[in-house]
Amino acid sequence: DELGRGTSTFDGFSIAYGVTEHLASVIKARTLFSTHYHMLTEDFGQHRNVALYHMASQLDDSTKRVTFLYKFTKGFCPKSYGLNVARLAALPLEVIERAEGLGDDFERETFRRCQRARLRSLAPPSQQEQTFKRLYGVALSSDVRTVRKALLSV
Repeated sequence: DELGRGTSTFDGFSIAYGVTEHLASVIKARTLFSTHYHMLTEDFGQHRNVALYHMASQLDDSTKRVTFLYKFTKGFCPKSYGLNVARLAALPLEVIERAEGLGDDFERETFRRCQRARLRSLAPPSQQEQTFKRLYGVALSSDVRTVRKALLSV
């Protein structure tokens, strides 16, 4: 899904989704497709032409050191190891700690906004679908401020 580089997250995800859907539903060829968009594993995990696999790893919780086992394992990858790899690459500890804090904040804020949107979505399903389509359209064709404003209006 690296076709999305140089674009927004929304563009990157949309391209990865479209490519995955086309490979699985139209071309139907045996393909190895690697992604960091975990939502794709949720969306395509039950697709009849898709099998999820990942490279196994072990994580030492006390040192936060990851060891990649070079073993192809059935199922989706249960965790992202970006910060662990940053340690392996010897990035400065203060950079890694800052990134951990920002990642935690981003995850909490995303979860909070999703819950708030769910609670507010007491509208009929057809109206929810229209809202989703509107937000998706805004996400694909707008700058970050416009997208943020549209999300906060939900």
